[in-house]
Amino acid sequence: MHKEVAMRKGNIMKVVVLTGLLLFLCSGCGLPIVVAVDSISAGETVSEAKCIILPMDPNVGANDLQFREYADYVRRAIINKGYVATDDITEAQIALFLLYGISQPQERLYSYSTPVWGQTGVSSAHTSGTIHSYGSGMASYSGMTTYTPQYGVTGYRSHIGTQVTYTRLITLTAYDLHEYRRTQTEVQLWKTTAISTGSSGDFRRVFPVMLAASSDFIGENTGKQVEVTLFENDKRVASLKSAPPE
Repeated sequence: MHKEVAMRKGNIMKVVVLTGLLLFLCSGCGLPIVVAVDSISAGETVSEAKCIILPMDPNVGANDLQFREYADYVRRAIINKGYVATDDITEAQIALFLLYGISQPQERLYSYSTPVWGQTGVSSAHTSGTIHSYGSGMASYSGMTTYTPQYGVTGYRSHIGTQVTYTRLITLTAYDLHEYRRTQTEVQLWKTTAISTGSSGDFRRVFPVMLAASSDFIGENTGKQVEVTLFENDKRVASLKSAPPE
């Protein structure tokens, strides 16, 4: 019995140590964000094309501070994909329209259960006593039995909780400026959309992570929605934050 108890304690300690190690390793990872990326392309890859980044929302000006911050991230992302960023509309070959936004907080209910700990039975019993002899074959016995209880999960208790989430959106849409100048026709070259839902309503914090998750698919054709999970300290996020815009 003692050996069995020791083994149980040893297993519990292993779980505690492993859990603590995982928490320690992820403590510096920052916020994990799951991003659904959907990119479609006309199939014409323009190598080293000059792109100008413009706001899609007509209510947002090109000099808006928030737009400029996000546009700098986009500038670094498209440079990494082989494009050339420019601020001169006359020399740009591609107009890249940036649209971004975040929803109002959305509250939803969810259910979860927690285990109830209690006695599940008896693991062992030990009886001890004394025999009293009175001679002529007469004797009496008095004793006591000690039971060792066994504990475990006896059931589960249901709970209802609330969770607040936000839906975040980034869309990059590229148009052929050369064709527009020639025929006044808006020809879409590619469109990359990134959507995420999570507990953070800080869009400035989430934006570079979402864009980094989308960066490999910019200008590409994914053929379907692709799910990417990134932590804030991912090197792809760091490259968008630290590299100077060119």
